[in-house]
Amino acid sequence: MKSLQHAACAVDLARLGTAASGRRQLRRARMTLAAAAILVGGAAFASLRDDGAPQRPPAGELPPGVDAAMMEKMIAAGSPGPHHEWMAKFVGSWDVDVTHWMAPGAPPSSSKAIAVAEMRFGGRFLVERVRGDFGGAPFEGEGVLGYDNVLGHFVMTWLDNFSTGIGIGEGKLSDDRKTFTSTLKMSDPITGGVQVSRSVETFPTPDTRHIEAFAKGPDGEEYKTMVLSYARRGRAPAAGAGGGANSGG
Repeated sequence: MKSLQHAACAVDLARLGTAASGRRQLRRARMTLAAAAILVGGAAFASLRDDGAPQRPPAGELPPGVDAAMMEKMIAAGSPGPHHEWMAKFVGSWDVDVTHWMAPGAPPSSSKAIAVAEMRFGGRFLVERVRGDFGGAPFEGEGVLGYDNVLGHFVMTWLDNFSTGIGIGEGKLSDDRKTFTSTLKMSDPITGGVQVSRSVETFPTPDTRHIEAFAKGPDGEEYKTMVLSYARRGRAPAAGAGGGANSGG
């Protein structure tokens, strides 16, 4: 229902924008739509410039029911900051070496993939598309990473062609920006419930990334499920970024 309402609003905005005399009305409509989306729990954004950046509306033109303090909060919530600048460092194409363990003590399997990442929505989200193979079958997935200014932590989603579920998680960057830890909740086809995994990502060089993922096994003990070694395409990979045993760490 919300998508239909937003589509209708978009049509109305397009009609308003066809005449030069409607520019002032267009600006007011954009601010009203932005405020309405926030107040009903939609995406956090204020009125936007043509380049997508938040802006303060002219004095005396606040949408009905929105005061100056509310507008300032909306603008702060929707403005990219230092955490978003950090995410932008990972834009580009990456070669990925994947090592995976299906169960504690099981022999590892290896595969390769290519990841392509770009910033979207005015520098607010890092979208990474991964293509490769898994167990001899074609694999593709997409992850979205953002930093929620309101909640004060990173947020993420993951979906791929091996599942009909969507993984939802959150993460934290260390103060020295050398380690990124995250947790991800996703449906588990084996148990029929929800599996919670955690990942630890480090950055040996500006052109390499090393990710280790962990989950609980049948005995309830944590074990290493996956290691991903990223190397920016065309650059030398970091030395010593190996997989290791799959005991918990």
